[in-house]
Amino acid sequence: EEQTTPVGVFGMLPGIIGCMEVCEVIKMITHTGSVLKNKLFTLDLLQSTSTLIDINPDPAQRQIALERFKELG
Repeated sequence: EEQTTPVGVFGMLPGIIGCMEVCEVIKMITHTGSVLKNKLFTLDLLQSTSTLIDINPDPAQRQIALERFKELG
């Protein structure tokens, strides 16, 4: 039988993400460890895997993004 009610968010997921964010802030404040600057961290709790992807900012795209942002407001 198919489930017809919404499932919602796992109760543990916001706690895990919150703890990770707090750890990043503590590393920034104390200047210890390496922070996730210019990185994308993915967490798959169903498969118990995580991935860290480097993201290299493109300076040429920065100006375009700023102009588009100004158009919004």
